[in-house]
Amino acid sequence: MNPNRMIWLLAVWVMILGVVGSASLLTRINQERRDMGLLSFDRRVDHTLPPWVTLATTSLGAFRGLAVDAMWYRATRLQEEGHYFEANQLSQWITALQPRFSQVWSFHAWNMAYNISVATH
Repeated sequence: MNPNRMIWLLAVWVMILGVVGSASLLTRINQERRDMGLLSFDRRVDHTLPPWVTLATTSLGAFRGLAVDAMWYRATRLQEEGHYFEANQLSQWITALQPRFSQVWSFHAWNMAYNISVATH
């Protein structure tokens, strides 16, 4: 048997074992997430969120973090340029997209209270 073919078959076998193994753990992992309250999207909360947050959360999926990073970069740049109201709006969007990340809330509260408020009249 060709060595390249043997490596290919071994890689496919390892991939199949990995998929089966992860599928067998999925139920237990989801139950632990539910028990710890780590679910990021709960059906009870859907009706209280603004429609754009629901749309952004569901459409962006895993890329939501990249979108939030771009918003952080833009908010910082707008603040340096003196566009405080636009930076404030982006801060509100960031906190809406990351509502359970406490550092986001504390940073934006500190930034608006001590940096932006001093720079405006």
